[in-house]
Amino acid sequence: MCKLKIFALGGLGEFGKNLLVVQQNQDAIIVDCGALFSDGRSPGIDIIIPDFSPLLDPDVHIHALLLTHAHEDHIGSVPYFLHERNVPVYGTRFTHALVKNKCEQFSNKLTLDFRLISDHQSFDIGPFHITAVPMAHSIVEALGFFIDTRLGSIFHTGDFKMDPAPADGRITDLDAIAKIASSKKMLLLTSDSTNVMVPGESLAETSIQEGIQSALDQTQGKLVVTSFASHVPRIMQLCQLAQKNDRKVLLLGRSIIKNIELAKAIGHMHVPEDLFVDEQQATQVRPSDLMILATGTQAEPRAAMSKLVFGQFKGLTLGEHDRVVFSSRAIPGHERSIYHLINHIIRTGADVWTWENARVHVSGHGYREDLRQMIKAVKPEYMLPVHGELRMLKAHRALAIETGMTEDQTFFIENGDVLEFTDKGVTQLPRIELFPKMVDQGMLVEMSASYLKDRKKLALQGAVAVMMTIDPDTFALIHPPFAEEVGFVDARMAQEVLDAIEDQIEREMIKLAKKPFHGNLEQQVRTWVNRVCRRHLDRKPIIIPIIVEV
Repeated sequence: MCKLKIFALGGLGEFGKNLLVVQQNQDAIIVDCGALFSDGRSPGIDIIIPDFSPLLDPDVHIHALLLTHAHEDHIGSVPYFLHERNVPVYGTRFTHALVKNKCEQFSNKLTLDFRLISDHQSFDIGPFHITAVPMAHSIVEALGFFIDTRLGSIFHTGDFKMDPAPADGRITDLDAIAKIASSKKMLLLTSDSTNVMVPGESLAETSIQEGIQSALDQTQGKLVVTSFASHVPRIMQLCQLAQKNDRKVLLLGRSIIKNIELAKAIGHMHVPEDLFVDEQQATQVRPSDLMILATGTQAEPRAAMSKLVFGQFKGLTLGEHDRVVFSSRAIPGHERSIYHLINHIIRTGADVWTWENARVHVSGHGYREDLRQMIKAVKPEYMLPVHGELRMLKAHRALAIETGMTEDQTFFIENGDVLEFTDKGVTQLPRIELFPKMVDQGMLVEMSASYLKDRKKLALQGAVAVMMTIDPDTFALIHPPFAEEVGFVDARMAQEVLDAIEDQIEREMIKLAKKPFHGNLEQQVRTWVNRVCRRHLDRKPIIIPIIVEV
């Protein structure tokens, strides 16, 4: 009997680390392998990646990894997975270039077996037959996949929208999708849920041109636009508007420079070379003749936008007649950082336009009616909402029911939940317990509750290290204790507290040496230090005793 399992290791109940598994008996393929950017609840963490342990079973043959497109939430974990289990990777030219670069940065020993595919191409991977379908999204060469199995076909939309006027001419062709679907036994639709709660139909990518032109008309100085570096259709429009308004373009940020070079090389950008200037040349251009395109839409501290705001580019500053446009949205969890950066921009005297007060950004994800149209076009037997927070997945399921499907035909599941299809129907199997990994300065750390608790405590309360040298037989101090802190704001107060800690430990150790002690000295030191910190600071830092026995 054929058993078809569908489960996700990421992307259900969150924005990021999208990874869907399609397993037919002991054969499997993976769709996407993304990363999740930290939202501030995990201090010091770069990205979070899926738990790959369910994919490491040697009895399951993983034939390939299919990539829908090159956004980080869909490719950000690829090198980490390939390091664990190297399989062929399928994707388009643009996706290949970005994944190749990512793998090279990860390790020069990682071998990438990348197989190029193109729009409308059909091919076999093990027992699965795949058809790649072009989709409109906020990046070039986005794909959806028909995946044919023994029980029927699955259509995975990837990220998509219905764009009536795409900047790059790439549409989500519902008629073509409906035609393919009608020729198959459509078992399952797995569909993007991001904007299911936004009523109506999505807006055309080209609709931002009016807003950007208005910004150009009203800006006497430099116009600075920050957008996602991978959004080639958006960058192309911005460059065309700069050319139309006789402004030179300065690109700030390695990723935007790299992506434009790649887009030009494979035919996705057509702008004259003399449109662009470098940093030195930009300082010689009149501000009213300059547009700056910068990375850093989410106010990342090391990105070009933040560096520009804080004057870290020689000869390039923001001032009274300049305007900054955020041609992007705030990724959930980054709002505070963005508003903080906007406040700094305002202090420079520059004006700020965002997605909240001007038509300078449209989403790359379909609105509610787009998603309804997709359900009607595919006409699946079952429907699984993917890619979104739980409230969005639930709303997407409700939309499918509203569109004519029954509750039994629709699912509301989270990461690790397993749907098993057979010729007798579908059942939900027990959830796979998952432990996502955090990337901390290149090191993988299991995302445990205790680790997160310590990171948060370190960020909020600081840390105190105490070093002391003792006689292990008598507990007498050989040298006076020495205390150091990290994360205390007031230097003068910090020194007072450290002095108090050293005095307290010295007094307590003298008492300890006068009577038998059979307890845990490290724990005793923590108790002493905690008392001092609570008395002086009303905080409980992480305490690290370092006891040397001589």
